[in-house]
Amino acid sequence: MAQQLCEHFSNIELACHCGCGTIPGPEFLEILEALRVRFGHPMILTSAARCPTHNAEVSTTGRTGPHVIDAIASSFGMGAIDVNIQGARAVELLELAMGMGSWTGFGINQSGPHESRFIHLDNVHVGRMIWSY
Repeated sequence: MAQQLCEHFSNIELACHCGCGTIPGPEFLEILEALRVRFGHPMILTSAARCPTHNAEVSTTGRTGPHVIDAIASSFGMGAIDVNIQGARAVELLELAMGMGSWTGFGINQSGPHESRFIHLDNVHVGRMIWSY
């Protein structure tokens, strides 16, 4: 059952895809909601919180990585999202996130079919990092 975690996002959008119920903590939700309000457009999330087990199944980072929400990440308000977006809107979202100062990791995948393009945003990296997939 969908439960709104903040104005624009529900637990279904933000929870680990394995069904374990892992969701980001309230501090992460605050920066995510602030970005969504500034962006002014829907953000289709293809990935958000992951438990260590699910992350090991879908990511080369194994049981760790920016999407993994555990006690440490939750207590520090850390997390990550992947937003299905492309073109000018992707540039706009990336510029807004970089301008906020609370996002530190920026991954860009803008090749291939439109439905597989995304921008990764996280607040896990120390210092700022940008990369392409």
